[in-house]
Parts: sequence; C-alpha cells; structure tokens
Amino acid sequence: MGKKNKKFKKHTYKHSSQNTENRIKNTVSAQPQANENADVKEIAAPAKSEPAISVDEMRVLNERYTYVRRDVRKLVIAMTTLVVLFVVIYYLNTKSDTLVNFGDWLYKIGHFSI
Repeated sequence: MGKKNKKFKKHTYKHSSQNTENRIKNTVSAQPQANENADVKEIAAPAKSEPAISVDEMRVLNERYTYVRRDVRKLVIAMTTLVVLFVVIYYLNTKSDTLVNFGDWLYKIGHFSI
C-alpha cells in the first residue's frame, strides 16, 4: 500500500506542478504592458486565449475515462426509466383501481400480517 500511495502522490504532484507552471505562464503573458508615455493610457489587447485543454489532451482523457461516460449513460437511462415508470403508475392509480386490486390480491397470496 505504501508503494502505491507514494506512486500516486508522485503522479499527482507532477500534474499539479505542470498545471501551476502553465497557469503562471498564461497569466504573465496575458497581463497588459503599460506605455512609457504617461499621457496616453492605452491598454494592450489581451493575447488570444488558448483553450484550457488542447485537442491531444482531450483525446487522451476521452480514451482514459471512457468507462465514466458509459457509467453515466447507464445511470441516466436507469433514472429516466424510473421516472417514466413512476409517472405511469401515478396516472394508472388515479384513473383506475387496478393497483388497489393488485395489492389486495398480493396480500391474500402472500399471507402477510400487519
């Protein structure tokens, strides 16, 4: 466990230090330069901002975390199915006595005692 923990810490430290360096470089390059002439106060246009994640990094993340997308899709399908089922049961219960009759039948068959 200790070896894995050290490896994980080393891996996360490496990524966090790279991200910090990139953020520092981006903020320094995006700061406007002041003119020497004090009468004219012109603000330099900020450099064209680059996306936070490049296309290559996005492709790597897509390959690395495909299981997450799959799990989220399954979860959304299950939640949608449950919501539709509850809505159908609610309207079926308000329009007819089918669910009440089914409950009475299940009570008789199961020999449940309260």
